[in-house]
Amino acid sequence: MLKVNVGGVLIGDGVPKIQNMCKVPITNPEFEKRLEKFAENGVDITREAVETEDDVDKLKKLRAKWKGKFPVPFVADIQANEKIAMMSLEVADKVRINPGNFSRRFLAEFAKEAARLGKPIRVGVNTGSLPAKYRGMPPELAMVKAAGEYWERIKDCADVSVVVSLKSSNLRVTVEANRIFRVNFPEIPLHVGVTEAGTVRQSLVNSSLGIGSLLAQGIGETIRVSIATADPLEEIVAGRYIVNAAYELSGKRVVFPKVIACPACSRANYNVERVAIAVEKMLLKYNQPVEVAVMGCFVNGLLEAKDADFGFSGGRGEIIVFQKGEVVERFPVADEIEEKVVEIAKEFITSYFSKNNVS
Repeated sequence: MLKVNVGGVLIGDGVPKIQNMCKVPITNPEFEKRLEKFAENGVDITREAVETEDDVDKLKKLRAKWKGKFPVPFVADIQANEKIAMMSLEVADKVRINPGNFSRRFLAEFAKEAARLGKPIRVGVNTGSLPAKYRGMPPELAMVKAAGEYWERIKDCADVSVVVSLKSSNLRVTVEANRIFRVNFPEIPLHVGVTEAGTVRQSLVNSSLGIGSLLAQGIGETIRVSIATADPLEEIVAGRYIVNAAYELSGKRVVFPKVIACPACSRANYNVERVAIAVEKMLLKYNQPVEVAVMGCFVNGLLEAKDADFGFSGGRGEIIVFQKGEVVERFPVADEIEEKVVEIAKEFITSYFSKNNVS
């Protein structure tokens, strides 16, 4: 597997890198705030459309402000503007283009300039911009043909790092296209995702099935969960959980933090939902594995979550704190007990990652 360095983040090193979109114009003051927020919350790579020279100028100023490096590696998303694509190579950590919207001549020039600057390219192929000669065949095969052709053109022109994506809003087409491409081009890193996946509920289902099934087959070096109606950080949370689920399904240990939380029936003697949400928020900035359990009662707590690194369980008038199935503390239920539980969780999480040399 070829490895691709995007602003210091390595794609293809065995752990899927999770991306999101900023979802705000680059010239909007909110863009700068979001990059800083992403950095504080463990985002691997972020991306946004670069449409104008004003966008490029803003990126230059921000990069200078941050001493030549964005808080989070930034990918410029270009659809059809040759001039902006070339300019973006100077300021972005990677540039995503859809070669179906560019001439063969430009693609060669672009590849050479990217190689000169040491910037990687993402070749983005989707069913909406396929070459005319491929449009009569099944869409998954057409995407594979087009992506393979674009990759070979680029590599014939320059020694440049390339990531490929093959996306459709159709789950079967997306999964099959990526599966077939991997068989034919096993060394090329793949960015996987379901494009136009929809609103929160629909996207979580579509992305879990589409991205998850590919990851379970070992396909996908970087992913993005596309959610039309959610904060960009929710794309990161969803992506982590999909990676963890796919890894568990294929018999591997999870690679991101995991919150184990029971359904919180009437046996729970504290507010499981409130604590679980608080714990999930605390874990967002960490990209290393840990399992924290938030269980409501003595029936499920210690037994079902005994393998968790750390956890809580309700008991008969008490809260039980445990690590790897061993009880380490008990305290009686009282008013506002959730505040105490959250504080203990915070202390454990901080200590755990400190011991593991994670800031």
